[in-house]
Amino acid sequence: MNEDALAELRRLRARAYGPAPDIHGDPAALRRLEELEARNRQVASVPADEAPVSDAPPSEPEPGPALEEHAEPAEPSRGFRRWMPWLWLASLVTVGVLAAAWTFATAIVWFAPLQRDAAIAQVAVLTVDEAFDAPAVFGSPVADRVGFQDFDGLTAMTAEGGVMGAGADDTCLVVVPTASIDTEADIYNGPIFVGCSAGAFPATVELLVTHDQPEGIRDRFPAGTALQFVLDGERVVVFSDAG
Repeated sequence: MNEDALAELRRLRARAYGPAPDIHGDPAALRRLEELEARNRQVASVPADEAPVSDAPPSEPEPGPALEEHAEPAEPSRGFRRWMPWLWLASLVTVGVLAAAWTFATAIVWFAPLQRDAAIAQVAVLTVDEAFDAPAVFGSPVADRVGFQDFDGLTAMTAEGGVMGAGADDTCLVVVPTASIDTEADIYNGPIFVGCSAGAFPATVELLVTHDQPEGIRDRFPAGTALQFVLDGERVVVFSDAG
């Protein structure tokens, strides 16, 4: 093969096996590549003892196309060339599936459900006290106040209309010592515990049994006991962490 043919062969090989192969869309170039590869293999297969003998003394070999051809790796077979685009496509599909699987796996986060302490127990259900009469709670209108049965010296009542920063449509639950209610002076003479609803969550009040709580509560529950009052429609459910 002459130098021009070898140069053409190198260009066609680059189009077939290079980083951006495009020869598969050019049938004429593909046929030319196969023709030149066949010629190159035929030249390379000629035994040394069949080569023409010259009377001229041997000369130093000059670098040229033939030497450059020997430096190139053996070309893939024709069958392998046909499979190359499919193998490349299959590798992309495999990478895509693995990436999607990894993304899906990392997106799933499992959270253990919150378990309520087994020691927490419901200790009372307070119904509405029809005779309830108490001072206004933080400016709440009288018509919006509903009182519930006394619970060992504590009274729960409702209040509406933005108490303690709650929204105008929210309902707040207020718990006070029953003895602190002074209807004549329209005041409360003691601590006031308030909790308001938020969306689907009901109004809830939590407090601790301390030395300044009513005697009835201190007799029933040891100091440090936590009590929770939950407004449930027209009743208040009371829970304790001391059973």
